[in-house]
Amino acid sequence: WEMDEVKFFADAVRVLQNILTRRIQKNSLAGSFKSLEAILDNVGSAIYVKDMETEEILFANRMFKNTFDSEMKNGMVEKLFEANLKYNRGTSYSEVEYKEKRRWYDLHTTVIQWVDGRRVTLCSIFDITDKKLYQKKIEQQANNDFLTGLYNRMCCERDLLSYIDEAKIGGSKGAVLYLDLDDFKHINDGLGHQYGDVLLKAISHSLQRIEGVENSCY
Repeated sequence: WEMDEVKFFADAVRVLQNILTRRIQKNSLAGSFKSLEAILDNVGSAIYVKDMETEEILFANRMFKNTFDSEMKNGMVEKLFEANLKYNRGTSYSEVEYKEKRRWYDLHTTVIQWVDGRRVTLCSIFDITDKKLYQKKIEQQANNDFLTGLYNRMCCERDLLSYIDEAKIGGSKGAVLYLDLDDFKHINDGLGHQYGDVLLKAISHSLQRIEGVENSCY
């Protein structure tokens, strides 16, 4: 072999090695992304991945696309889920209320290294609407009278202590108005408790419609 021929074949081998190495790396990267995509599509929560530098959404799993398709098209994802995350670049947790859809979500975010090596924010979203509605129902049962819907006596005593403390601190004054229904016993005895209940509900609803009293009526 002449030296030029040896050099040519050596250069050719290096070129082929570079091509094969890049092809292997590309296939490995594609395979890694495919595996990761399959995992994230089956974790039971909506997930999207965002580049920390460019703010570009690199990936959204099937559940996120199905649930928030219009939000992605309208560019509403950041406004909806990231309003409280702009100053928090690490792992965080928050509750998000989506008023237009009357839904509640748990949002978990964490910084990870993506398959191509760049640093990204992974956001996991769980629908907790049923849990919030149940909590609201339990709180309402604890604080509200079953028949009238007004706050109950326990809630009144608790709030009254708070009002008194605020008045002492601020040097202000307040008033408690106590209403009683004369001869209400005769309505129950004469017409029956169901008519007494109707009267109590009607009076309670009327009181709640008075401006300034609606949130402090017990």
